[in-house]
Amino acid sequence: MSEGRPIRVVVILTSRRRGRISAFETKHVKDSKQVVKEYALRSISDDYENLETIFADVTDWSAHSGSQPDRESVVAAVQELVQGGYAQAYRFDPPFKEAIPTEYSTELVDELWFYVTSEGKRLACALKEHWR
Repeated sequence: MSEGRPIRVVVILTSRRRGRISAFETKHVKDSKQVVKEYALRSISDDYENLETIFADVTDWSAHSGSQPDRESVVAAVQELVQGGYAQAYRFDPPFKEAIPTEYSTELVDELWFYVTSEGKRLACALKEHWR
């Protein structure tokens, strides 16, 4: 997937009576990187999720628009959410099964869990009306 490039959405309309085809582009086009970040936020907005689940959610939701984000773009989106204060990284302490806030680490990303912060929850609520 090309990061930072706009997604071009084209809708094809056909008319059986006239036999013609017309196409137009939608006016509201989002940057593909932004879409992946919003889907990652959506994934972690209601429960703690690990990267495997976030990646599965993002790729599933992206498939509806015909895009296929790669793992690297999802990791980058999660990192941006954490750095922007919209998400928090956690580790689970096995004896207590308690979520413990921790620093984000790309090297340990597969061992971390993520959940929205209060700011992330506000943003997720604002975006919710656009999610299917």
